Amino acid sequence: MSDKDSTDSTPDNIKNQEESNVTSPQAQMPLMRHLDELRTRIIISLVAVMLGFFVAFYFRELIFKIVLRPYGPDFNPIVLDVTERFFNYFKVSMAAGLVLASPVIIGQILGFIMPALLPNEKRFVLPTIPVIVFLFALGVLFGYFLVLQVALGFLLNFGSDVIANQIRLDRSINFVTTTCLACGLVFQLPVVVFLLSKVGLVNEDFLRRQRKISIVVIMILAAALTPTPDPFTMLLVATPMLLLYEISVYVARIAAPKTKQIDSDDVI
Repeated sequence: MSDKDSTDSTPDNIKNQEESNVTSPQAQMPLMRHLDELRTRIIISLVAVMLGFFVAFYFRELIFKIVLRPYGPDFNPIVLDVTERFFNYFKVSMAAGLVLASPVIIGQILGFIMPALLPNEKRFVLPTIPVIVFLFALGVLFGYFLVLQVALGFLLNFGSDVIANQIRLDRSINFVTTTCLACGLVFQLPVVVFLLSKVGLVNEDFLRRQRKISIVVIMILAAALTPTPDPFTMLLVATPMLLLYEISVYVARIAAPKTKQIDSDDVI
């Protein structure tokens, strides 16, 4: 009889203990520690951005020369407001500050999320981070030294004997930064395919079947990035994209989940 009573009361005791654990201050401590850690990491990231901003603002003239270099040495943008020049200096310096502080920001993000990842997730997340940074930097350089040179060489000279170029400062900066950012994102294709292959959304066979459609899409993107009528320039821009797609096919093969092979001797 006593054994039965103790058996019947065991679920109630467990339930009461679980409820007391949920409402106890000790159960709330881990959440508070996570919030404190998140606040600390945000503060560290903001301090790094501010320090990067001050460094960039000190070298603002050099940064402006780098940003406007694709337009040529004789390019003189115009401003239509007395505050526009200072505002663009501030905006460019803040963007450069974010770039300078990006290693600190990435480190803080990783330090916060890595303890929550499983060991197998850490094995494929950690190696992708330097690859993402490398491919993004490679895409930005590709956009800066190739796409912008070709696109601006055509756009600035098209009809220049009839219409004079008077381009606003903010729009000239936005054109450079948007083009470089777009190229940096395009170069993330192998990483995106790797992650999608890991979760089973795409595979090598799918990418091979869609190769013809992908070539058409890549040629359209190349024509949009380089609005020049000459096909050589379009092929010059499309070639890295085609190489990225082929690399993505092999990346999908490497990232595909391994299936266990069944030995014929084991089959009865």
